[in-house]
Amino acid sequence: GIYGSPTVAGSRSGYLIACCWATLMYYGIEGYVKETRKIIQVARDIADGWSKIDGIYLLHQPDVSVVAISSNTFNIYYLFDGLHAKGWHLIGLQNPPGYLR
Repeated sequence: GIYGSPTVAGSRSGYLIACCWATLMYYGIEGYVKETRKIIQVARDIADGWSKIDGIYLLHQPDVSVVAISSNTFNIYYLFDGLHAKGWHLIGLQNPPGYLR
């Protein structure tokens, strides 16, 4: 789906780059790679869980940490609103409707 961002930097702000660098310095390369593998596995586990729910489908298989879902049977934005109310931080998509986690 289409992703929009209010800034030229998009989702890659200087703050995010600085945090990644600080994390790399703190953990070292081996620790950073270890934690990255955990993040990738969690994304795959989340995608696997979503794919087992009737009415929801994955927009793609996650390569790293982005899981995008949609639905052909109900308005996905209702799910988006409900999860947001429970504290999930999601990014809505258009064409097709969906969201990223």
